[in-house]
Amino acid sequence: MTRRTPPPLLPSLAVAAALLASSSAEAQEVMTATAIPRDVADQVVAFMNDSTGVRLSGASRIPAGRSIEGDLGILGGPLSLGGTVEGTLVVVNGDVIFQPGARIGGD
Repeated sequence: MTRRTPPPLLPSLAVAAALLASSSAEAQEVMTATAIPRDVADQVVAFMNDSTGVRLSGASRIPAGRSIEGDLGILGGPLSLGGTVEGTLVVVNGDVIFQPGARIGGD
């Protein structure tokens, strides 16, 4: 049985930093960076390790009409968002695909 090792967290936190700065599909912009400030990396690591939110790994989908109450963290996969995330959304090593009607209520 082979265990799959998750991708390294710190080298790909630029995506998470971009998502922390954007709260709607209209405000979305592409960021390219090779390094992020240490304090931002520390915030993302703390967010992903916080037990109060929902954490998913791999390709994920929140369909239209569905709502996540609280924070959502995704590691290593794209998120197709058609519904609502009431808290903060962070995606590490993945993309967010905003469907019509998608909404993020936090950061």
